[in-house]
Amino acid sequence: MAYRKPPLEGARATAHAGIDSAERRRREAVAAEEKLRMARMANMARLRALRLEKEAADAAEAQRIALETPTPVKKVRKPPVKAVAKSAVKAISSTGNAPLVAKAVAS
Repeated sequence: MAYRKPPLEGARATAHAGIDSAERRRREAVAAEEKLRMARMANMARLRALRLEKEAADAAEAQRIALETPTPVKKVRKPPVKAVAKSAVKAISSTGNAPLVAKAVAS
């Protein structure tokens, strides 16, 4: 058989009831804070998932655009004739042999 406390009587019962109601309010406040904290965590998780999904979609779109867009062909500029002539003179003076470019310029 389970042990059961006898009911409190008189002033002692009202004092004890005040403690119980304060404890009950404290527990309700803690429960409300916990509920609010859990709601915030769920919202942050939802927003994070949405952000990651958007970033993945943006990356896929950027990759698709990069594949569709042809890379521009860079034009190769020929060096000016003076620069070729100067480099040919330097090559001749250092080696004694005229390079092919200098022969093409001389002809």
